Amino acid sequence: MTSLTILFLTYHQITPQNGGIERVSDLVAEEFEIIGIRCFSAYFYPSKYPKSEHIIKDICLSENNRKSELSQFLTDNSIDIVVNQQVYELDKVVNRLREELFENVRYVFFQHDRPLIQYWSTLAYYKFAASHGAFRNRMIFSIKLLVSPVYHILRFMVYRNRFRKIYNHVNKFVLLSDYFIPVFCQQTGISNLAKISIIPNCVTLPIRIPNDVVLKKTKDVLIVSRLTDERKRISLALKIWYLYQKKYSSCEAHNWTLRIVGTGLYYNDYVRKVNEYHIPNVIFEGHVNDTIPYYKNASVFMMVSDSEGWGLTLTEAQQTGTVPIAFDSYESIHEIINNQYNGILVKENDIQSYVDNLHAILSDDNKRNELAVNGLSVVDNLSRERMIKCWTHMIEDLMNFPHDE
Repeated sequence: MTSLTILFLTYHQITPQNGGIERVSDLVAEEFEIIGIRCFSAYFYPSKYPKSEHIIKDICLSENNRKSELSQFLTDNSIDIVVNQQVYELDKVVNRLREELFENVRYVFFQHDRPLIQYWSTLAYYKFAASHGAFRNRMIFSIKLLVSPVYHILRFMVYRNRFRKIYNHVNKFVLLSDYFIPVFCQQTGISNLAKISIIPNCVTLPIRIPNDVVLKKTKDVLIVSRLTDERKRISLALKIWYLYQKKYSSCEAHNWTLRIVGTGLYYNDYVRKVNEYHIPNVIFEGHVNDTIPYYKNASVFMMVSDSEGWGLTLTEAQQTGTVPIAFDSYESIHEIINNQYNGILVKENDIQSYVDNLHAILSDDNKRNELAVNGLSVVDNLSRERMIKCWTHMIEDLMNFPHDE
């Protein structure tokens, strides 16, 4: 295995500062480097941050010449395995190259998102986007909203067909959680699961903190997110915070601050909403290079996403003794949060229950500290070693190598 070469395909350049897929790819490359597997990268969009130190060589693929560039890169670097990190556009390209020139190259597709197209959550975002953001953006989503029933059916069928084609092309199709297998079958209609492998994510922050850190927390509630209502539902988070401050104003709610780290398309809309509705104790931090100090200070972490593939920010919160509270809106969240043990799960769309649970955990220091300490074990439960063992077992199956126990 030590002489293997792997090419990661990503939308954005692999760097530890980028989003979830790129950050996890960097961690995997770092661990592979230790055991002698050489990692390469091909991507569409360069990053403003320094590239990964663990990628031997990378290439930014041009829009009109991807097949020939990828072919040359595979040849020049003697690639053994292509891992497509959910770049749907490149599936046909890789399949053609394997059929024409590279029949011995193994092909893995990693589906990092929840593999199901949802109508109601998509509709909610269209409603939001039709009245927020730039004029052109509003017009586009107004049209999507008008045709949303037909559009959703077409979109569902497009993804169903896409997943089925990809599954036929690949040697392995990877999901993040066993919980996603029924969802995958529902979306695709596929029943033969011989190609499915499960590789959960690992903790991503390079820290391990002592238990007593939870006693030094401030009265901060934290959100770390891309600022959009597409899946992230930041406007819902602001609504929940407003309802919490209003309902529990006599119970020291005014002593707590909601601190929002991140930026995005609707940043100005959210700031305007806070000012317009006089939502108290909200601070927008914007983009920051290092989120660790914010996690270390915060007592509770809020997530209100309607869907995620994993939720790296949840494990980042647990790593730093920050108690996560989230809607039970996607299957793999149960890999991370054990309700009332290391975090809080609220029934999807039960806003009042979210408000009440938020108050309960903010007003009970002992319970909050207990959940925070329990959450610190995520460092062991979702360790890098566990994740890499899943990767290496998948590769051993792929290459017909014997397993090392």
